[in-house]
Amino acid sequence: MFDQAQKLRDYYNSPVSKKANNNRQLISITSGKGGTGKTFAAFYLSQFLAKQGYKTLLVEFDFNLGSLSYHLNINPDATICDLFSGSALFDETIVEVENNYSIIFGDNGKLNFPENKVAHIRNFFGYLNNKTNNYDYIILDNGAGISNEIFETIKHSTMNLIVTTPDPVAVMDAYVILKLMTKNSIDIHKGIIINKCKNPEEGKTAFENLSKASKHFLKEDINFVGSISNFDLTNSLQLISSSNFNDTPNRKLFSEFELISQAISKIGQVANNHQPNFIQP
Repeated sequence: MFDQAQKLRDYYNSPVSKKANNNRQLISITSGKGGTGKTFAAFYLSQFLAKQGYKTLLVEFDFNLGSLSYHLNINPDATICDLFSGSALFDETIVEVENNYSIIFGDNGKLNFPENKVAHIRNFFGYLNNKTNNYDYIILDNGAGISNEIFETIKHSTMNLIVTTPDPVAVMDAYVILKLMTKNSIDIHKGIIINKCKNPEEGKTAFENLSKASKHFLKEDINFVGSISNFDLTNSLQLISSSNFNDTPNRKLFSEFELISQAISKIGQVANNHQPNFIQP
């Protein structure tokens, strides 16, 4: 039987590249289970940060199953897959969508997808370290599940946000990510976002269950970043203007992501006291 956990442990015993020291937050967003609204959270969080005046880059790290270009009706000249294949330069993949807000798009169903993705990911972070120090936040929207590629991305990040839902299966999948991060000594700050909540209490209950398991079995503390209501927008991503944030349901969306951004800022301040390479903008 294929032992994915053992494969990941063997992989992380090999030498890895060091994180660069830079003045930005690099936030990896993951989910153990598909359908948790991970891309929804990454998209609106990055938008919110940009509208608060932070220069923000969203990277669609779901390389070949991307959907953002479809939802935004944008046909990028180059994608992250073109960068990996060597047919585009890094700067050519960045699309400025709005003021302070840029996206690097993934592909969708590309047949000649480049092999050895882990090596390409390491190269990608080399490009980030050399060319994007002017960004305050870089948000990495990973694919669902667990893989060497996703854990390579997490390793290079300053924070990992796990998006789950109150569904017990989704919570258990989030715990599996925490467990593998602990076993593979990926020691970065971990935050939990509970999406698709009927009310805030449901989100807090789901987090408390996950936190108890993490403390008891993993001896790890995790941070509650926030809960998100079950918005109809989940299946229809759209750019929202600042004025639209005053409308319902956008007003509620704005308030929830404001709390999430405040929680991220607090986690960042704690990290600053312990890790010189994690600097709050």
